[in-house]
This record gives sequence, C-alpha cells and structure tokens, in this order.
Amino acid sequence: MDSNNFTITIGHAYYNDGFFNIRVKHSGLFGKNKSKIKIQLGDSFGEIIPAYVNRTANVNGTPRIMAGLAYTNWVKKNFKKGDVFKVEIINPEFIKISK
Repeated sequence: MDSNNFTITIGHAYYNDGFFNIRVKHSGLFGKNKSKIKIQLGDSFGEIIPAYVNRTANVNGTPRIMAGLAYTNWVKKNFKKGDVFKVEIINPEFIKISK
C-alpha cells in the first residue's frame, strides 16, 4: 500500500456517528480546519458526498473527517463493526473509501 493509502477499522463511533479520524502519519495530506472535502463511497463515481475536515476534535490536531448521514448509511450497508475499509487520498480535497 503506498503512502496515500491506509486502512481504518470500523469501531462503534465510526459505524454510528458519521465521522472517522486520520492518523498523524497522514495528517499533512489533508487541508486546514473546516476545509471542504469530497468522499467517493466505494468504487462507483455515482456516490460522491460532501464532508469537511475538523482539526479541533482531536487534541493533537489530526483531521477528523465529518462525513455525515450518507457516510453512516453507506458504512452500515456495506460493513459490520470490526471490519476494515481502505482510504485512498486522491488529493487534499478528495478521498475514496472502499472495501
């Protein structure tokens, strides 16, 4: 996996609360607090949702991607708690998450 790709394990909050956190290692690849980002859900370009970067939720300033209800519904439809999804950073304003 190259440096712009990583995996996230889906715990309770990531499954239910419409967000996921980015590790320190990848923090610099995302924009500033409240910057807008688009998320492609799965391999189809048909489902691209708006989100934003929250850098105040985590004490170390790492990004929390606030993706909302469309993300939560997609996760619940495609995963169980404990599953893993892949994040591919296309650029600071566009990411793809998939199985």
